Amino acid sequence: MVLIFRISAGIVIGLLCYKIIDFGLSDYSNRQDSARTDIFHSIDADFQSFLVGAKQHYKKHGRLPLYVSDIDCKRRRLCSVKSKDGDFYFNNNYHWMSISLYLETGILRYRCEVTFDVKDDRYGAHYYEQCRKIGGVSLPVFEEPPFSCKYPKNKTEVIICKSDRLIALENKLQSSYSKLLLRSSEYQKRKLHASYKAFDLDRLVTCSKAKCLLLKNSEMLMQFTIL
Repeated sequence: MVLIFRISAGIVIGLLCYKIIDFGLSDYSNRQDSARTDIFHSIDADFQSFLVGAKQHYKKHGRLPLYVSDIDCKRRRLCSVKSKDGDFYFNNNYHWMSISLYLETGILRYRCEVTFDVKDDRYGAHYYEQCRKIGGVSLPVFEEPPFSCKYPKNKTEVIICKSDRLIALENKLQSSYSKLLLRSSEYQKRKLHASYKAFDLDRLVTCSKAKCLLLKNSEMLMQFTIL
């Protein structure tokens, strides 16, 4: 009798454990599906806003945007889109997509790569018809300015950190300045240092917007190129 009771108890416990494990796996699967859906919808919203902005930029300027900052950033998350060599990247946690823009008979087209599944029954999935799924590829290393954007020292650095175009220009400016110093005499180095210090102070006092910095940095870069 005791043996029968123990066997019955063992069977009941086994069934309970199976149910608990099955429920856990089912819950994990549901959470994974939900996470993938959240990733899709989060990136999808930024992607569609980006396409609208890219079309507006082309219509206004007659050329494709090369930097994220070329596009009017009306949505906060859209500001976090990154650019690399003319391509644009949207990411959410461990998943991302890249967009490559091109023109075909005057119409803006795009190619894209994604690291997540896009199901046909999802709303807006037709935007992803030209997307190729890839796996095991990390996001590229994006360009950073020659100072810390985590701890900017002044408003000039704050403005530069918000614009990938300004970041690229600042790096070119610093690179040209450093190369000039290397091939200059001590007297010329002192003059260059004084000139750059005056330029840095001028843009700090004068510029409160990216457009002003773009102009002043471009002019200074031109002077370095001539020298």
